[in-house]
Amino acid sequence: MNTLRAGIIGCGKIASDFADDPKMQGDIFSHAEAYTTFPGAELAAICDIDEDQLSKCGRRWGVEARYQDVRAMLAEAHLDMISVCTPDNTHYAILKEILTAPKALKAILCEKPLAATVEQSQELVALTRQRGIILAVVYLRRFASNMRALKDFIETGHLGKIQAVAGWYTKGIRHNGSHWIDLLRFLVGEVDWVQAWDRIQDDPDDPTLDLVLGLENGVIATLRAAEVKFFTIFEMEILGSLGRVRLTDSGYVVEYSRAAASKRYTGYRELENIPKNFGDRKDVMYHAVENLVSAIQTGSPVACTGEDGLAVIQIASAAIQSAQQGKKLLSIKEHGSWEEPCSLCQLFMKAQPTPPTIIALSGDPGGASAVGPVIKRLQSDQRVQVEALAYNETAQIWDNLGIAYNKLSGEIPDQEILAFLQQRDVKLLFTGTSVNPVDLEKRFIAAASRIGLPSLALLDFWLNYRLRFSNAAGELAFMPNKIAVMDALARDEMIREGFDPARIVITGQPTFDDLADWRQRFSPQLREEIRAAIGIQPDELFVLFPSQPQSSLYGDDKINGDHIGFDEWDVLKALIKALENLQHQNDAKIHLVVRPHPRETMELFQGFHSNQIIITVTTEGGARNQVMAADLVVGMNTELLVEACYLGCITLSLQPNLRHIDKLPTNRVGVSRAVYRYEDIQPALSELLFDANVRQRMFEKLESYKLESKAAGKVAQLIYDMIQARGAL
Repeated sequence: MNTLRAGIIGCGKIASDFADDPKMQGDIFSHAEAYTTFPGAELAAICDIDEDQLSKCGRRWGVEARYQDVRAMLAEAHLDMISVCTPDNTHYAILKEILTAPKALKAILCEKPLAATVEQSQELVALTRQRGIILAVVYLRRFASNMRALKDFIETGHLGKIQAVAGWYTKGIRHNGSHWIDLLRFLVGEVDWVQAWDRIQDDPDDPTLDLVLGLENGVIATLRAAEVKFFTIFEMEILGSLGRVRLTDSGYVVEYSRAAASKRYTGYRELENIPKNFGDRKDVMYHAVENLVSAIQTGSPVACTGEDGLAVIQIASAAIQSAQQGKKLLSIKEHGSWEEPCSLCQLFMKAQPTPPTIIALSGDPGGASAVGPVIKRLQSDQRVQVEALAYNETAQIWDNLGIAYNKLSGEIPDQEILAFLQQRDVKLLFTGTSVNPVDLEKRFIAAASRIGLPSLALLDFWLNYRLRFSNAAGELAFMPNKIAVMDALARDEMIREGFDPARIVITGQPTFDDLADWRQRFSPQLREEIRAAIGIQPDELFVLFPSQPQSSLYGDDKINGDHIGFDEWDVLKALIKALENLQHQNDAKIHLVVRPHPRETMELFQGFHSNQIIITVTTEGGARNQVMAADLVVGMNTELLVEACYLGCITLSLQPNLRHIDKLPTNRVGVSRAVYRYEDIQPALSELLFDANVRQRMFEKLESYKLESKAAGKVAQLIYDMIQARGAL
């Protein structure tokens, strides 16, 4: 591809001089050094009103095209991209000059902040959209390799549920505090409200404020101000249910502590420091240029957009207003603009009608995991408002996904459900599917049907099709208008069981959307960390058993024709016995990790012991992480076995004495091994654990097992289509 011509406006420290700071050698921190070292760009022109600074920069980087007038440079230098490195209060005027110039650039790299006010920032973002110009804002930590690694670390569940965030900063909420706010948004989530007070009272134009920030996912963050006359500081601490990370030295140092059994107090857990290399914070400006060039040439996402810059200004401006109004708590959405927008802004800020409201409801874990990504997609699209209702295990799962919801009990009379839907201006009911004694999904679907409210149910697994929609007599009495299903296999099986084909739409399974990225991000180092956290020794084989409450679903009467033919207790006993035999025969060390289902408690497994193999029962850590770290995943017919196959893990399904058709799709296509007789359990385990040729063949099969992604988007589009059909969107 052609080398892109770049220009710089403002030739001071961040533009050029940091490259010659003896303390910063070997760290590409200036725009000029980034453009001259990155192979896809060249520094073609520079501009500064200070003639001495302009000459110094030109000589340093060998740039002959030197300007003291922005308009002249834009007209004559034939630039593709430009960096704005001038003082904060000049950004708006310079960016507007660039965005309204006759010759449109391809991209702008602007130092933070985007502008001084919300109004100015909105206008600039609107102009970039109008001209089709890419705008990136340099909140530099977004471009640092250690912060990107930390973001992956958090998103893959290593810290568990985020409990709180805290930090320190100096020198102005807009100048340095904006970096902290942006990093909070990047790592933890969007800010919903802010409360602030001006304790230090240093700069009336850019005060250094103390803040409390409420995030949309329910997390509370506190940011404390310090006086820069004593020293500068930038720190952040993120506390999760499984551990903590601390960012010190302006983000150059990241420390990780893991929750573990206390060395002092029996029955308690404490934080212990764990050495972990997240990478470094070097060469951030090089990575910023690299990111922007890629966005120009391939259309890849910008790491920090103009919209991100606007969001930070909105939060900082709300904080200043809060402090001015006596610590008043302000909603970011309600107070996103503090003044009447200018006439130009109004051209791009047409009043939007209130989006239609839908109800999203789920109870069982499978439904919650499938519905959750769709809710996140709907919230991102902002075409509808989602009121989420959760009961049973859904509450915990949506907590982990950062979804706000109202929690329901099972003691809701049908008349209350009907009145609830009638009294609200709801355009669609969207549910998961559950099999439990409460069955709120069925009752809400029935109420929606009575008042003519469209409903959509999302299927999450290839099992119990009729049970999810039928009454006690087995009749399909709770039928939504549409049912979104995983694939053609599910559709065809449902049709054979009496479902109306017109109601069934193939969308894929949203739970699986991120599996490819998850698999790609999983590293050998992470595998070893997860095994160590569980207590797996380097010389031990790790067998993971994700349990299921089959006994509570089918009962204890295995003679009954409706019983599946086995339960979790029979299977686990047989698994332990077989592993004990194999450990003795192969002179191996085997560590069995039992992961209870969300409906099961740890206490249920206290009676399982072995004098030969090691057995650990745990619910800590992410299920997918444990799957990826295991040498073999052994289960019954849980959805997690399907995920394990998509993640490329060797998987064994134990369903001894199965009385019905095997519903696990991976067994049917041969990418997981199925066992239907007790006597075949040990031979199958032996091959999958100890036979290298068999394991290699299984890995080869798994490599070809692909899934359709973007299911959440397809379900969201189905929701939009159903609302549109009623003229409500």
